[in-house]
Amino acid sequence: MNKTFKFVIITGIILILLGGLVYGAAYALGERHLSASSVSVDIQSFEKSEADNLKLDIGAARLNIKKTHENEFQIEAQYVLEGQFNAEISGGTLMVSYNPKLSSFLSIGNISVLGITSANKTEAVITIYIPEGTVFKNAEINGGVGEYSIEYLNAEKLKFNGGIGEYNIHGDFGELDINAGIGIIKLTGSIERDISINGGVGEIKLDMAGDLNNYNVTVNGGIGGVTINGDTSRSNPDAPYKLTVSGGVGSIDININ
Repeated sequence: MNKTFKFVIITGIILILLGGLVYGAAYALGERHLSASSVSVDIQSFEKSEADNLKLDIGAARLNIKKTHENEFQIEAQYVLEGQFNAEISGGTLMVSYNPKLSSFLSIGNISVLGITSANKTEAVITIYIPEGTVFKNAEINGGVGEYSIEYLNAEKLKFNGGIGEYNIHGDFGELDINAGIGIIKLTGSIERDISINGGVGEIKLDMAGDLNNYNVTVNGGIGGVTINGDTSRSNPDAPYKLTVSGGVGSIDININ
């Protein structure tokens, strides 16, 4: 590896880390602690039959996805900035978004000193209830800043773009396409077809039911370790599916059994 290539890699890592710290600081100083006068509570429901796909674009909030025995999607948003939360079904896709502007993060009225939080301040929480038995054709989740807890999600294909935070995802998936950000991503459940992972800064851990013999594995190393069922690499060119891993900064641990 020549000096120029090393310089480019190190510079890129530094820029990623600095960007993450700036975004995270803005979140900690602003959106994460909002006064009650700045927020609204929104509850919406949609018929299960109207949506075959799911798209979530959550910029700064705690996200929960839970199962429900009801026959409709229910979305509840608490302590979100007024006018910046949206939930709708368009073209067969259930879309939920919450993307506060940077000016909202840094407005004087929303800033609190770290370590000093008054009783009337809290963080945005978005909870999505998905009818039991729902199988999405495509599910796309664009992570922001916060903690995601997905109790169960069933999709023929899941595309997950990580942000800054901790993401715990459980579900059954046909294909997985993961682009990590900064933080921790943990997936459990089952997988059937292709897997693509682009590492970021942090930890990625997959613990999925499946058959590793069905995968031809390609690993492009980064700065950090990649293990697949305890090994550093595997190759099976006759396998029907692909497992492609591009390492980043941090560990990637994949278990398929």
